[in-house]
Amino acid sequence: MQIETSKIDQTVVLAIKGRMDVIAAMEYEKAIMACLQRGDLKFVVDLNALDYISSAGLRSLLTTAKKIKEAKGTANFCNVKGVVQEVFAMSGFDSILPIFKSVKDALPG
Repeated sequence: MQIETSKIDQTVVLAIKGRMDVIAAMEYEKAIMACLQRGDLKFVVDLNALDYISSAGLRSLLTTAKKIKEAKGTANFCNVKGVVQEVFAMSGFDSILPIFKSVKDALPG
């Protein structure tokens, strides 16, 4: 898995590519925590190029979203497609996490 990080205004955009398994989920959590420690509070997670997500990956997305919310921040997700979209639907994540069609749509107000 690769994580490309960029910033649009005050929002951190994390583009996730490849497969999010147990090891990759830990890398994702570290990336989010590093941003929080720097004081970043607005996040968009772009899942356009995510090919696979394990239960550990789902747990990581949920855990970090909760940590961001506890810090009074926002975590929006976008470009959920294919197998990942099916997993989100079956697990109910599509009703738990804020999901948008594009990075532009996901940017906080």
